[in-house]
Amino acid sequence: MSMAAFATLVRREVASFFYAPIAYVVGVAFLALNGLSFWALMKALSDPTLPSPPGAVLRSFFGGTMLHWLVVFALISLLSMRSVSEERRNGLWEALLTTRVSVVTVLLAKWFALLLFYVLLWLPTLGLIGILNLYLPAGASMDYGPVLAAYMGVFGIGAALLAVGLAFSTATENQIVAAVGCFSVFLAWLMLSELGVLSSAINLREILSYAGRGELRLDNALVVVAIVVVSLSSAVALAAHGRHPVWPGWTRVALLAVISSSLVVLASRHNQSWDLSAGKVNTLQAETRRVLAGLEGPVQLTLIRPQEEVFDSVFDELSRLLLRMQEAQPLLTIDAMDPLAHPDRVARWSFDLAIRPEDFASGGAILVQQGARTRSVDLLAMATFSADDLGVGALAELRAESAIRAAIANVSDRRTKTLCSATGHGELPSTRENAPQATDHWSPIAARIEGDGVLLRELRGLSEDSLTPCDALLLMGPADAVSSDEVIALQRYRAQGGNLLVALRSRPVPGEVQRATPGLALLLGQAGVGVLPAAVVDPEAEVDLPLAWITYDGYGEHPIVRDFVQRRATIWQTPVALRAVGANVQVLVKGSDEAYAEHSLEALFRTSVSTKNTSDTGDSAVAVAVEDSSGARLVVMGSAEAFSALWSERGIGGNERLFVSALQWTMGREAASANTEAVSPERLRLLMSRADLQRAFVWCVIVGPLFFALLGTFLWWWRRREA
Repeated sequence: MSMAAFATLVRREVASFFYAPIAYVVGVAFLALNGLSFWALMKALSDPTLPSPPGAVLRSFFGGTMLHWLVVFALISLLSMRSVSEERRNGLWEALLTTRVSVVTVLLAKWFALLLFYVLLWLPTLGLIGILNLYLPAGASMDYGPVLAAYMGVFGIGAALLAVGLAFSTATENQIVAAVGCFSVFLAWLMLSELGVLSSAINLREILSYAGRGELRLDNALVVVAIVVVSLSSAVALAAHGRHPVWPGWTRVALLAVISSSLVVLASRHNQSWDLSAGKVNTLQAETRRVLAGLEGPVQLTLIRPQEEVFDSVFDELSRLLLRMQEAQPLLTIDAMDPLAHPDRVARWSFDLAIRPEDFASGGAILVQQGARTRSVDLLAMATFSADDLGVGALAELRAESAIRAAIANVSDRRTKTLCSATGHGELPSTRENAPQATDHWSPIAARIEGDGVLLRELRGLSEDSLTPCDALLLMGPADAVSSDEVIALQRYRAQGGNLLVALRSRPVPGEVQRATPGLALLLGQAGVGVLPAAVVDPEAEVDLPLAWITYDGYGEHPIVRDFVQRRATIWQTPVALRAVGANVQVLVKGSDEAYAEHSLEALFRTSVSTKNTSDTGDSAVAVAVEDSSGARLVVMGSAEAFSALWSERGIGGNERLFVSALQWTMGREAASANTEAVSPERLRLLMSRADLQRAFVWCVIVGPLFFALLGTFLWWWRRREA
């Protein structure tokens, strides 16, 4: 191909656009509609009644609406329709082919000239971004990485569509037929993509959506290249029709199509992407890739779609995150579920999450399953909302990746943990058969943790040898004294990094008021946990049970309870009052500001009535956690009965979830919400008055198109003057 001839043809084609009235009509309409779309975006970003969209602020402008695609399709169809068909109709095409210039050179020059003019039409939209920057709040700034990626996506898709349009123009002498056929194919392409018939790799909206968020993908780039190559090859074959044998050209087209499709499929399976966003929000964290690479079996991810529209932004972000995870690890399978269509599954899963079914359906969740192991994470536990620059609540942080990663790591962890449960001190049994009363056992929790791959081992007596294989030791409500030898064994176990969970009796043994043996109280005191001879009562939060109270917000900042605040209820009935004495002791659960520690236990249990007096204190902690410098972990709960089958049978899942979460943390298996790595999506707002919006409308919708129309008028006048 002669580069001189190619350059000459490109200049000729570009000049023909500037001399053709249709190009200015199309250009003015294109700029006016794009300006209107951009102004509508600015209006939405400045409206305090609408939440700010998370993520790249301009992604909805680039391919986010049907208007965008209709305008682009019409523009490309009208620009490309006359490229060859007009010359074929007036005989110039045959004259051009009699020169030494090859058909390939001519068609490449026409396609490149179309692309140059298309790019020139988009360049004025850079001024729209400048207008947007004028109304940003003080200190706010745009992330220009996604903007650059979006323009690259627009130009890439434009190049592919223009090649298709050139092929249609080569196929017929009628410009109208070429334009209508081209537009129809584009529209059908978009509709099939929206219906999910076509792969996401060739979905126009998906390609531009990724680019609008700042992510350039290899498979998308190869799709663009493939369409350009196959379309231009088809145009060459069509141009040769009647002048040369048909089969060599179309054989070449078929071969190029097979090669291009194979490359796209290969790239989709081993995809590479480039994240241009400033915060690298489109890139999986290194720890996530490590966890996914270590999977040895399939993991099912079920995404429960929230019914409340306000949470749609969280759902959309999670959907994209799960797709990135699936691309990195094909062993992940993703399923979306409408909770309204499966009420029975919602009821079961909402109990597992300890959330009311209606809240579960409205807020949504993600269920992570491998075999019998299940982790569930509710969407709102992964999202933090705060007021934006206009004082409107919006998504501020998303901890989705770290939470889902932790859930996947937990269900796929094949290492067996051993939980030793002490017996012989009057503890609550782990089975229904050994229970003194129908609900005085913790078998629901035992079944749950055993299904999670934990080996439950009962110890009759505590010694150094018996404690050696234990990843954690559970003392579930000992009613009898722990001997001095056993206390010494526990001290040595703790000194060697042993983990311990102690649940104290909330109801005393008949005839006694002491609920923690002296030896056990001494052991806990050495760890900085004070066990008071008192029960916590909370008159402001009482429920319809004697001396029982409920809390929704009495939780600390510890990983065990981080996702409980205002989300999950736990109920406590005369729990032992605890005091955080040591500096490294963290309170997990406490009563309200009106709660207090009742010291008159004998009268309390005899009358079930509590009246605060001078001997009572404000200590209201009922659960604490300790992690010392050696890494040994300790959790103390003020009530073993709070985690018995009584509450499970009453349908109160918050207590059970709290205890399981505490066991996971004690054994080194943090709950899915424990990791706090968060991503802060871009959420720009504009500060615009009504007058500002009017001025922006003039600049976006009128000034730009008017300037382009005046340019066309001037060139038309200049051409007539020269003639």
